[in-house]
Amino acid sequence: MEIDETVKSSTPGVFCEVFGITTDNRILEYLLEAAELGISIGDMARDLEISRPKAYQAIYELEEKRYVKKHRVISKTQLYILNKENPHVKVLLRAFNDCLNMVMDEYIKKEKTKPMVMVK
Repeated sequence: MEIDETVKSSTPGVFCEVFGITTDNRILEYLLEAAELGISIGDMARDLEISRPKAYQAIYELEEKRYVKKHRVISKTQLYILNKENPHVKVLLRAFNDCLNMVMDEYIKKEKTKPMVMVK
């Protein structure tokens, strides 16, 4: 599978297509995509092309709801990850995985309908 290099990281994915393209959903999608990695607020703001104050406010609100938690600090930068013990986050992860499966099913269906090209 080829990755389209022209798609910016700020381009909303299928999660946002299903649940609505809002800043909050874009932030949730970003966190879901990086579920195990840990993200910094600065990177999130840059990648999603949102202001740093908006990114800080979003993480603060998600932390208050216990959707995210502090993960570790690297070079004085706090990283955050999803709180997978939170029942709401578990629902979001299932929905995100369903969205990914939907994309894969569409991709497979599209590939099966392509005509085969014979190489001599």
